[in-house]
Amino acid sequence: MGLDQRLRYYRRARGMSQRELAALVKMAPEQLNRYEKGHIQPTLSTTLRLARALGVSVGKLLEG
Repeated sequence: MGLDQRLRYYRRARGMSQRELAALVKMAPEQLNRYEKGHIQPTLSTTLRLARALGVSVGKLLEG
């Protein structure tokens, strides 16, 4: 499972829409969609913000 799939998994497990998570981390929903589809990879700082918003460690998000 890649970062894109883990990101989607944790977001859905928290019952969040892409729009809700994007608002929490102050990014456009379209950008989050690109991450979840694996089209682009978030920077480390963005990955940290996403992990915090999802309530998981960066390690869990990056390595599973």
